[in-house]
Amino acid sequence: SMVVACCFVMAVTAAKILRRPADESERRAFRLVLWVLLLSTVLLGATVWGYGQMVVQYEPLKALATMARWQPDAAVFWPFIAYPAGAELGNLYSYGWHGLGAMWIPQSETGEYLGLAGQDLLPPVALVFFSFRIALLLGLVILLVTIVTCWRVRPLHYDPSSLSTGWGSVLIAMGAAGWVELIVGLMYPFAGAL
Repeated sequence: SMVVACCFVMAVTAAKILRRPADESERRAFRLVLWVLLLSTVLLGATVWGYGQMVVQYEPLKALATMARWQPDAAVFWPFIAYPAGAELGNLYSYGWHGLGAMWIPQSETGEYLGLAGQDLLPPVALVFFSFRIALLLGLVILLVTIVTCWRVRPLHYDPSSLSTGWGSVLIAMGAAGWVELIVGLMYPFAGAL
């Protein structure tokens, strides 16, 4: 909720500065929102990390759907993008990093990695996979835009009027990015619970 609120305030401030220079109260609000957004985005990332560890331990099918891992005997692979087609087909397309992501793959009692193939009740794998990836990518974009904005306005006493019109438009788009992050971020646990 802090990410959504800060993105919204940043977007409103950016929309105002495209019409007129910012006054002192808007500069102070902009500085506060930037630092709160930076802190809340970092805390959100730490929360997602901890939540991911919990999902691997207590919801292995959701973790496997997040990794789009169909075969238990497959090599360790973290797919950044894939097209999960189903247990009989696996992934039609998959691009990622080999050897990365072992901590996100559930293991059996004997230490072997699990897979979705042969499981009775599966979550909607494509929805779980894509909602997690979209939320992760959007969170990284929000963090990057916040860091770049802090870097650009800090030497100028956090004056949002010093930003270019193009960067002001990016900040206006951040208002929608916060809401999309919230919706897609909530879609992931609810789709995985199906």
